[in-house]
Amino acid sequence: MKYRIKEDWILDVKRSIFEPRIVGIAPMKMVEGNWQPVFWIYFDEAREILSKKKLVNPANDASTLTYDDFFVRRLFTSYIVKETNPANKTLAEIVGQTDPKDPRKLYESERVKKSISDYEQSLWEY
Repeated sequence: MKYRIKEDWILDVKRSIFEPRIVGIAPMKMVEGNWQPVFWIYFDEAREILSKKKLVNPANDASTLTYDDFFVRRLFTSYIVKETNPANKTLAEIVGQTDPKDPRKLYESERVKKSISDYEQSLWEY
């Protein structure tokens, strides 16, 4: 099962932290060989329900987490599929990828992640 998570990266000037904030979550389904979001859930409205449901970790039965903890602590694996751009294109459309196993999309995702990290580091340089 896959989920698409939409985040905004926020620079908190008071705490001097550059952090992601989850805006929405969408369950995904396979449509004609492509994963498509079924519907979007606004994360702040779903937090009450997510904080009441326990997440079972078969590798660690001593620790109990809720789904809210899972998302807020970013315990999931992910990759970037889109960044804000004038043409409103996904990374796959920018790269021109048609094969889902083509690594160019992951390289582009890592480039975006590195540019965010470089921007954060440049905030601390004099």
